[in-house]
Amino acid sequence: MAIDILLKFGALANPVSISAAEGTFGLIILIAIYKIYKTKDYSVFKKGFFIFFLLMVVAEIISTFIGVNPGKSLPRLKSFWVLLYLPVIYVVFEGRDKAGYLMWLFAGGILTTVFGLYEYFSGKVDRLQGFLTHSLTYGNVAALICITALGLLVMKLYKNKKQLALTVATFLICLVGLVLSGSRGPIFSLLITGFALVVYRYHLKGVVGGIVLIALICGGIYADPQVRERFTVTIDNIHKTESSIGTRLVLWEAASEAIMLRPFFGYGKGNFKDEVSKYINVPTSSRAHAHNSYIQYTFLHGFFGLFALLGFIGTLMWEIYRRSKCSPFIKVGMFVFVVFLLEGLTENNLSDSEVVMTCLSVVGLTLAPGRPSIGVAEKCDETETDHDVS
Repeated sequence: MAIDILLKFGALANPVSISAAEGTFGLIILIAIYKIYKTKDYSVFKKGFFIFFLLMVVAEIISTFIGVNPGKSLPRLKSFWVLLYLPVIYVVFEGRDKAGYLMWLFAGGILTTVFGLYEYFSGKVDRLQGFLTHSLTYGNVAALICITALGLLVMKLYKNKKQLALTVATFLICLVGLVLSGSRGPIFSLLITGFALVVYRYHLKGVVGGIVLIALICGGIYADPQVRERFTVTIDNIHKTESSIGTRLVLWEAASEAIMLRPFFGYGKGNFKDEVSKYINVPTSSRAHAHNSYIQYTFLHGFFGLFALLGFIGTLMWEIYRRSKCSPFIKVGMFVFVVFLLEGLTENNLSDSEVVMTCLSVVGLTLAPGRPSIGVAEKCDETETDHDVS
């Protein structure tokens, strides 16, 4: 009972308060350790995604101590711990109510969005951000919540009318919030993945649903003058280095040049701005990070780090794929992870704890019914096939 309450509180806190979410996560880690100790079930440690997670830790440790400024990198070494959300939820969530947990995540999404709507329409902010630190962080989280809600709807994974109503409300409210955040990367990520989801579920009939989704989002963008302007000037701003997209293009080019000078283990955390600035001779709006998860990770930890990151992504996708017929929840997890990966093309979401925790908590719980681990040639558990959707 206490564990259920803790898990639900953590789900509610993810989009609302990062401090509360991380504090709750710390307790959940202890529960996972205790459960592994009591059950002597070490199967999670044999998972490919856990092995590559460890390699990511090794890559970060190496880059910290042999990077350009270990003094700056060392205090930031602990930031990888949020990636533990995946194996921890995978361990703790065995046999628990997945839909019920997601309702609490949805409640948190609605809460932060409603607060954001109040701020936006009262003129306190130019772009909706809710309780989160930045509108782009909110946009990334909102897109993940929207695709989760859409997945539950098209796979019919809600248990009753109350859950159905909350899921529909979450999708619509968070979709409005996402559009008003003006976060182009998350919006495009949701458009692409949402279209793919409904086509995957309904085949040719899903094309109509996908078009409706695109029309809803495009209509929302057109209806708000500020948001509409952000999209209409995108192409014109490509050559303006102080614009959002112009700055990204400059940073990607400069970071790529810098990577080739330290290709193996990178520069270490905390050194991006100082080092990348050596390759930039034009004004930019920001140089805090590369605004691309994959370029940023390679810059910080070299190609060894990129190998570990791609291994983590690849083995997790393989785990999802080989068990995708076991449970429709796993299919939802797949599309959630795809949104996260697409978001990483235009933002360094690996450094946003709110985004990482939201994504990996959902993916982890969708995979959780598989404990103990299911081999490729083994059958799915009965609990995983009861509600399968082709």
